[in-house]
Amino acid sequence: MLPESKYSINEYVVKEPDNLLIKSIYKMHCESVDYHFFLPDGYPEIMLSSAPLLVFNANGVVVNPVDTLFWGQNRFCGWLKPRQPFSAVGVKFQPWVLSKISKNTSFLVDTVKDAKTLFSCQFLKQIDTINTVDWEIEDNKANLIRILSEMFQHHFGKNYMVKSNFCSTVELLKEKEGNAKIHDILPVYRQSIRSLEVDFRKYVGITPKEFQRLIRIRKAGRDLINGNDILGTALDAGYTDHSHFTRDFKSFSLKTPKQFVSEKVILLSEI
Repeated sequence: MLPESKYSINEYVVKEPDNLLIKSIYKMHCESVDYHFFLPDGYPEIMLSSAPLLVFNANGVVVNPVDTLFWGQNRFCGWLKPRQPFSAVGVKFQPWVLSKISKNTSFLVDTVKDAKTLFSCQFLKQIDTINTVDWEIEDNKANLIRILSEMFQHHFGKNYMVKSNFCSTVELLKEKEGNAKIHDILPVYRQSIRSLEVDFRKYVGITPKEFQRLIRIRKAGRDLINGNDILGTALDAGYTDHSHFTRDFKSFSLKTPKQFVSEKVILLSEI
């Protein structure tokens, strides 16, 4: 992981009941201009950078250098390349917000786009005011969250309904760190497994099984760059077999756990 003096992130997680649309807001700073490897965390987000950023994956350039990025990735991982040291602010949305932005969630899943192609300049300017918010004053952050939520709903339509039992199910999967058995969460979801899969495809763009895998690998990646050993990380992530963990991690990140640790990794979120 980058030395703390070269990379920092300060994230505020939104509290209920204001977190229906927005999961968190954050400020970050990076002094290094190296290529930084990143893993997704399951939350679509908007990032406004003080300098243009290049984003690419194993297949090549995904976004040419821009300073407004919409991260719609769920399974997407790759590298971020700044032209110069940069600061950024961002908004992380709940996973189901993808279906609010586009009726065809596959249009946004596993990709990164210039945020200006999806959001109004007025909305992006409001996000940029995160820079001016006194992080020590709770009410300031709460007021900004409410303004952003209202502007988002005004832009995409206020009649946005997502099943409350679906929201609760997603939160439960996160709490279980991706190791919940689907049959065990059905009492919270209160519908069939088939309906759950349909809702995940509709709202998030991937299956519940893929979503859980994403949570596990993300947690494992975070633990590895925080200094945990590979075997302990595998066990904590719910794997009972070291080789299974290595195969799963590589299929997701294109890196073995050992290779991943040697990368300059940037966490776009701490949650």
